[in-house]
Amino acid sequence: MAGVVVRWTFVVLGAIGMVWALCWRAWYQDRPAEGVPERTHSHAGVPWGELLRQRQLWLIFAMYFCQAWGSWFYFGWFPSYLVKSGFTEGEMGIFSSLPFLLGAMGNVAGGYLSDRLPMRFGLKTGRRLVGAVSLGTSALLLIAMSLTQDKTAIVVLSSLGFGVADLMLPAAWALCLDIGHRYAGVVTGTMNTAGQLGGFICSVLFGYAVTAMGSYQSPLWIVAGMVMVAAILFTRIDPTRPLLAEDRVKVEVS
Repeated sequence: MAGVVVRWTFVVLGAIGMVWALCWRAWYQDRPAEGVPERTHSHAGVPWGELLRQRQLWLIFAMYFCQAWGSWFYFGWFPSYLVKSGFTEGEMGIFSSLPFLLGAMGNVAGGYLSDRLPMRFGLKTGRRLVGAVSLGTSALLLIAMSLTQDKTAIVVLSSLGFGVADLMLPAAWALCLDIGHRYAGVVTGTMNTAGQLGGFICSVLFGYAVTAMGSYQSPLWIVAGMVMVAAILFTRIDPTRPLLAEDRVKVEVS
């Protein structure tokens, strides 16, 4: 029975993905010839030396490295955590999908907030509010989850923990555009690399930590601590200050 439930979870999620792909294809068209102004300049190469000297780029790298610990705990260790907490394999197959459902909703809501809050509070405060509050709240929810043995509480707290964390994703990627300008692709690539690195390290070290400490509680506190560090780092990134001096001048003039 448990195996059937797990298999149907994949069937349902796969079907949703196919429907979304069809909707995306119908709604979004890639027609660069329409409405694109004539280019007045081209890239002469990425100024890595200048970019790597910018504190903001390293803040984004560190922030995304730390926040990835929370995401990758869910990606790699959350099913095992549920089984260790007393869930059957059938229950695990169902409840391990709920955080990702709320995560999808969080992405949509985060996109809305990352647009609306900067309009109301200014770009710097608006972006920081979305990222810092969502990550800080997620860290607290992870700690609360580690302190309870109640199955219902675990399901609720874990689902909210991932869903709230994903509110920050649109704001984080928007930051790369805010400060990267012509080199926004380089900044997003750097940030994403940091996330993959943080996720890899978390996935490996978490298992060793569980073995060494004999439980999931303390390792989960480490994950929560990294997410909280990410929240703090988010408050130090200034989206109104582009990385390159020439782009800063353009922003100041406009």
